[in-house]
Amino acid sequence: MAIKKTKPKANKEKAKGKTIGTDTAKQMNIFRENLKKIIDPHTGINILDMNMVQNIVYKNGKIALDFIPTSPFCPVVNYFVDEMKKAAKHAGFSDCEVKLKI
Repeated sequence: MAIKKTKPKANKEKAKGKTIGTDTAKQMNIFRENLKKIIDPHTGINILDMNMVQNIVYKNGKIALDFIPTSPFCPVVNYFVDEMKKAAKHAGFSDCEVKLKI
């Protein structure tokens, strides 16, 4: 009796209605974990738990997201944007487009 070899199927995850592969899903998890390390200096709470980051979308190796600061006059917006871009690069994405929602 011959044993038929089959390739294991990659785990797939949905990202905004699109199927993404295992590597990208891992990158997304790393990205989210990195975002949890970005702490609002005024509250001591990370930007994910404060719900300041919404609508994270993956497309063509890049991340896009909406960022909602706690105040339209937030003095650390540039710091947050820089840290989110670093978090995306660290996770292996080529870029991070941050859309400010005020």
